[in-house]
Amino acid sequence: MLKKALLPKLIVLSYTKLASLSITIAIALGLFLSIPKQAIGQTQTQPTLSFEESKTILKEIEQLNQQIEEQYKQGDYVQATPLAERALILYEKLLGKEHPDVSRIVNNLAILYQNQNKYEKAEQLFKRSLQIEEKLVGKNHPNVTYPLNNLAALYKLQKKYQQAEPLYKRSLLILENVQREKNTFLSKSLSTSLSSNLENLADLYRLQEKYQQAEPLYKRSLEIRQKILGQEHPLVATSLNNLGLLYQQMEKYQQAEQLYKRSLLIYEKSSGQEDSLVATVLNNLALMYQEQGDYQKADPLFQRSLQIWEKLQQ
Repeated sequence: MLKKALLPKLIVLSYTKLASLSITIAIALGLFLSIPKQAIGQTQTQPTLSFEESKTILKEIEQLNQQIEEQYKQGDYVQATPLAERALILYEKLLGKEHPDVSRIVNNLAILYQNQNKYEKAEQLFKRSLQIEEKLVGKNHPNVTYPLNNLAALYKLQKKYQQAEPLYKRSLLILENVQREKNTFLSKSLSTSLSSNLENLADLYRLQEKYQQAEPLYKRSLEIRQKILGQEHPLVATSLNNLGLLYQQMEKYQQAEQLYKRSLLIYEKSSGQEDSLVATVLNNLALMYQEQGDYQKADPLFQRSLQIWEKLQQ
């Protein structure tokens, strides 16, 4: 099963109109899923399907998934959407309407609609994914946190902060309760989910200029990622950048500078000198210098950031 972390699409408008960009990663269930082969002919929800019928459906689903992935990577969400809609019909035919894989393809279709600014359709699908997960595993299972976060992220994108906050908080509480019940640190995957939950809620508070509420959440996320993933992991760089952005907005420039520089070094080492995330941190560091009137430091960083984006867009 292919899982894909989703980053917001970043668009550089011009040299003078750049804005600081927070690198936030939505907790998505993953794109372009495949059905386990043992599911063929064994689904209790669709007992009328023969082995050959199930095999034919599975083959078409796999072909659709490849096409969807190709279109998605190219940013062609319009072309990917009818393919995903067809895949959903086939998933439902093979597995029924309330299966974990159906929940995931519903989630993925919602993401495609969201990327086309079709927020109403995306909201309906995220809610359906949430309802399926709640029915399958209960309202307090970690799996529920994925559609909760995605629905909250959709609301945040539309600046519906009051609707997003309780969803993020509920998701965070679920994972914290799991940790408390186990009386130990969460597994690597759940710890990564917990850190992303903290980061998402922190970002929501930052956007509302609730800095005192955002800061401890960013710090806690950073601490978890460093402990679980190591000091040089790209997600650690993401946390460093986002905490740096918070300090920049609070005009704590010395602290922001240190965090940006460390984030930049990690991204350059892990992703290369000409990656979009490198360009993002360069942009943020340049803007911080610009805010302080230090154009001598800002200008070459702006130029390097723009050169990376121009090369990536070719």
